[in-house]
Amino acid sequence: MTKRIKIKLDKERHLLATSRAIAKYQEVTGRELLAKSTLSNLSLRDVIVVTWTLLLHEDSSLTIDQVGDIIKPQTNMNELIYKIGEAWDAYDKELGI
Repeated sequence: MTKRIKIKLDKERHLLATSRAIAKYQEVTGRELLAKSTLSNLSLRDVIVVTWTLLLHEDSSLTIDQVGDIIKPQTNMNELIYKIGEAWDAYDKELGI
């Protein structure tokens, strides 16, 4: 099973990259998120949407707006993006990439 990545947002949460999360990102944005290199070019909206998709495994009732609200101005965006990358790496590792 893919490793869950712990992060402190409004509370301790766990990011988990899955095929479902990637498909959900594509469904919402109309763009593909197939390479980790894509992570370095994310807008704030993209960070919110990616974070939302990686949290759905924990709470399927979360909305994009709710995730936008839990990513506060004091949230360390570099840390969040790093943690998203960690979740992505764990998913790649499981796939053998």
